[in-house]
Amino acid sequence: MLRHHVLPLLNILNFLFLTEVAVAQAAAHVAQLYEQCPAAASLLGLSWQGQHLVLTRAQPLLARHLGEEWRVVWSFHPLRPGLHDALTRHQVHQPLLLNLLNPQVKKSELVGLEQETGQLLALTVAPAGVAELLLPSYHADWARATATDRQIFEFSQQAELTQGLEKQMYAHFWQEQAIGG
Repeated sequence: MLRHHVLPLLNILNFLFLTEVAVAQAAAHVAQLYEQCPAAASLLGLSWQGQHLVLTRAQPLLARHLGEEWRVVWSFHPLRPGLHDALTRHQVHQPLLLNLLNPQVKKSELVGLEQETGQLLALTVAPAGVAELLLPSYHADWARATATDRQIFEFSQQAELTQGLEKQMYAHFWQEQAIGG
């Protein structure tokens, strides 16, 4: 539990020692990746570790240039079937946070190596027909939930995202680390 409170402080201390140029370059890199990311007007498809997930959203959160590589923390938000039940039961819906090494957009596909596993990750627009099949019930579930349930869901998701981001930064931004380590 103590680690939960200490990690943000350690990350802040480490950020204080970065140059303004390094911070500006990282912010520009995140903005560039966000602009190049496959359009999120519909659903997205994520291929990683032999799995294929349907996502409602994916976005770069924070970047750091270390050595010869960019390390970028991304959040991936899987589409959750039966969203209404999760909302009314106040079940936490954690986004998937991954640190990608040198992510690049090639032919409207984001590709990068996930640092902890060394596995290739690919993000694309979901195949045709998937959105028409899954989005109506997802949106209906969201609309059926009360405003309070939706707000609790969003707050808990933001809290999980913030805590996960602190862990990712501490684990991957401040020291040299090999892929898969």
